[in-house]
Amino acid sequence: PFMSGRTIGIIKVAIGGTGIRTFILDWTYSAAEMTDDGAKGPMFDVVKERISQAKELGPVNYGGMFWLQGGKDMRKKNTANEYFNHLESIINNLRILTASPNLPIFIGTIFSLEETNDPTKFTGRIAERPYSREIINAYHRAESQIPFVYTVVHGKPPVISKRNAHCSADGLMMIG
Repeated sequence: PFMSGRTIGIIKVAIGGTGIRTFILDWTYSAAEMTDDGAKGPMFDVVKERISQAKELGPVNYGGMFWLQGGKDMRKKNTANEYFNHLESIINNLRILTASPNLPIFIGTIFSLEETNDPTKFTGRIAERPYSREIINAYHRAESQIPFVYTVVHGKPPVISKRNAHCSADGLMMIG
């Protein structure tokens, strides 16, 4: 078997409903407040701490990172317009932090690039976010412009409730 006798670990860093500025390396309260996230603090520091904790357990080989974020940034034009640059910076800094310049990054998205151009696809909660198309296009742009970045089109997985767009346990299993 491929992973016989090896330990697989998952380093999860998540706070629901968080804008991308909360995850940038050069975090500032005022930047995070653009999406009302200043009180959450610098999430890249949490990423660094979790990676440090994993290293304390023994040698670590990073197999990839899964990025599933962006809903909050779909609400404002300025956050949507700057999304790609922040995503690229986070990816670059994560690769430096893990000393893995070719670390595969998998970005979850509900639409393929072709579907992003179909206005009939934008219904329900996604329709309530006026800049959703810009964020989804940023995911696909990352795939085309940043080496070893891949979009994973997961469609619309089961969510916690109609008002809570976060995946239920079944939704996470479907994506994973």
